[in-house]
Amino acid sequence: MRPISQCQAGESSFEEVFGYRSETMIGDSLDTRIVPDNRTGEAIEINEYVQSGGSLESREVIRQTTDGLRKFLLQDAVYDDGTGGFAIYTDITDRSERKEVLERNRDLLRHTQQLSHTGGWEFNIETGENRWTKEVYNIYDLDPIEDSEPSVETGITFYHPDDQETIERAVKNCRTHGERYELDLRLITAEDEQKWVRTTGEPVYDGDDVVKIRGAICDITQQRERRKELEQIETLFQNTQDHLFLINVGEQFTIERLNPAWEDTPGISVEKSCGQTVQDVLGERQAREVQEKYRKCVEQRKQLEYTEQLQFGDEHIQWETRISPVIVDGEVEYIAGASRNITEREERTQELSELKQQYQRLTENFPDGAVYLIDENLEYVRARGQELDRVGLSPTD
Repeated sequence: MRPISQCQAGESSFEEVFGYRSETMIGDSLDTRIVPDNRTGEAIEINEYVQSGGSLESREVIRQTTDGLRKFLLQDAVYDDGTGGFAIYTDITDRSERKEVLERNRDLLRHTQQLSHTGGWEFNIETGENRWTKEVYNIYDLDPIEDSEPSVETGITFYHPDDQETIERAVKNCRTHGERYELDLRLITAEDEQKWVRTTGEPVYDGDDVVKIRGAICDITQQRERRKELEQIETLFQNTQDHLFLINVGEQFTIERLNPAWEDTPGISVEKSCGQTVQDVLGERQAREVQEKYRKCVEQRKQLEYTEQLQFGDEHIQWETRISPVIVDGEVEYIAGASRNITEREERTQELSELKQQYQRLTENFPDGAVYLIDENLEYVRARGQELDRVGLSPTD
């Protein structure tokens, strides 16, 4: 094909590549047909260079075909005053697209490895070559430029002394018997930091022989720490004497979870209550009052503390309740709460208040009488309205 102004002869391959009939091109300017409007400057530059005696060995260009714009490799472009110009156009659109897709996939892989703290590795058994991705170096706290790729044996030495035998045995079995492995082990990095990693390995076969071991390593330190915290929270949730609950805000305030302490409450089944609405469990009248507090918690986005009396079965129970909003992605999704049964405490407080009033009336009406006040341990605490020690007495006296 010709990168110069006039097309003097055509070939069938031109028609196949560009889609134009060659006989219609003879005598016309080739550039006006195949050079896009935004690429004319580039075409003029190439023509001038070639016509001045230069030889263009290779250059990627965009050209117009009957099927649209495509990418070509322009090669061996030369010009002769007697015969005109000559050049080879090779359509590399598909090849270029594959290269771009591959590069995008590589970028995505690198990005994914960084986000997931996962790196890949491959060990060639025959050559002894051990290849790591960048994230493996990050996990080991090594520099991929300064630190040459360690051997498998060197990589194993980074594991905790108590875990080295485990990883050595796993690699050996994978190498000799083709057994894949997945292990959670401790790693001591080059910066002397202990990490928990999940390491996997699987055999790569050539016929019946294992020729490579390919695997991945993932930093799971934060996952294990979060799991440990969650296990501690779950233990507390299951065993605390307070009545804990989690409410899904939604439209109807659905009970998400109740801890086992609720089983002692008349008419409450933890298993059956989960998934029901607050109104299903408490009834319309009681639920209306409770939901009002829940809405206030959601609107104000802050913790609320209050006392309430609710009826369960035939019992009226006094509760001391604390609720807090659980915010997910900027929205209040749940309400977490704790209620403590204070019925007995309130009853004792009421009884003591009534006794105190009776005692005060007695001391007022019988100022010279032997009036005593006895506490809940059946010990005298007051005599004629004064502390015992102020009247020279003790509880024993």
